[in-house]
Amino acid sequence: MIMAAAMAGLVVVAGIGFVVDDRRLLSESIWAKPFKFGVSFVLYGATLAWMLPQLRKARRTMWTVGTVFAVTGIVDVGFIAVQAGCGTFSHFNTATWTAAGATLALTALLTAVIVAAARRRPPEVGRRRAATRPPAGRGVA
Repeated sequence: MIMAAAMAGLVVVAGIGFVVDDRRLLSESIWAKPFKFGVSFVLYGATLAWMLPQLRKARRTMWTVGTVFAVTGIVDVGFIAVQAGCGTFSHFNTATWTAAGATLALTALLTAVIVAAARRRPPEVGRRRAATRPPAGRGVA
């Protein structure tokens, strides 16, 4: 949830940037991309924070994957915000492609690991969990 909170802070800063800063890149506010990425990572981070503890197997591995994903996400979106503040391109900038490409590739790889783990054993949520428990007070014979 730390990543989601950091991204929420970025959404606020980028929202203020929309109002205060009139610089444009390709006829769009330089703060549009950090704002969009911030919103999407808030939603994605909150979803992961809810979903990963639901996976019963490989709990420690999923914690590690989630932590690495959060750090990578902060670095990636932080890079986008810094480049926006500089008024230049972020991902398709040949001068900084290596850093952006590496974090993007790692984020995609971690997402694939999370999806594979979730498909192996889907999270047990809501009624399904309650329906599979034996009734209280009854012994098994």
